[in-house]
Amino acid sequence: MKQALAQHPNAPLNLAQVVPFEWEKFCAYGPYSDAVSIETTTGFAWSGHEKFDLASSDDFYLLAFFQGQQPISVERFMRPTADASGIEANRCYTITESQFEQSVGLNNRFEVPPSVTTH
Repeated sequence: MKQALAQHPNAPLNLAQVVPFEWEKFCAYGPYSDAVSIETTTGFAWSGHEKFDLASSDDFYLLAFFQGQQPISVERFMRPTADASGIEANRCYTITESQFEQSVGLNNRFEVPPSVTTH
């Protein structure tokens, strides 16, 4: 995802097109999210999120891609690099919901276009 942002600043970001592996849902966990909120958001318990220590940090979002209940890719998305304020914290998105607008300035911002329905 970071590579796609660097290659196409200010372009719409469609995760289905830029993520180079198969996935069913993408979840974004906001700063200070603890294990309970992560597992509630995802809908199941998954090991590995603890090593990121998100519960005690406001420096990053944790972004995770899942195939079924298996995490395929999990990464830190540093807040000084981008502000994911348009991506709801502690929410998962399906492939069809994973289209965001970028606006680059002092902070990158991702916003869900009004035409995309989110649940």
